[in-house]
This record gives sequence, structure tokens and C-alpha cells, in this order.
Amino acid sequence: MPNKPYYLAYEARYKKVYEAGFERWGHSPDDEELIAYLTEWVNKYNLQGKRIIEFACGEGASGEILSIA
Repeated sequence: MPNKPYYLAYEARYKKVYEAGFERWGHSPDDEELIAYLTEWVNKYNLQGKRIIEFACGEGASGEILSIA
């Protein structure tokens, strides 16, 4: 796959994980430790109601958590 764009290679990796029977390979939106850390971060930097860009989000669990923090 070296000649394919990055996102296609990443998509192929996701498909292999799901075909193996896993729903996720990173954080889950109900990860209590991640929720606590991100909530603390939002509060510390007064980010409530602000827009946040999550680069390299993978499956987007942090984005999901941040959307309600």
C-alpha cells in the first residue's frame, strides 16, 4: 500500500480490525478516565461552548466527549 494515500491505508486498517470482531481500537466515548481528563481540560482553559478541532481523531471518541463537556 505504499503508493496509496494515507487515508486509504488507514481505512484498510480499520476494516481489518472490524473484520476481526472488534468495535473499536482506541478510546471509547464512555472511557471514564478520558472523560475526567477532557472535562478537567475544558474547565481549566475555559473552553465550554468553544469549537475544538481534534486532529488525528481516529474514531473520534475524544470529539464525542468534548461535544458534551
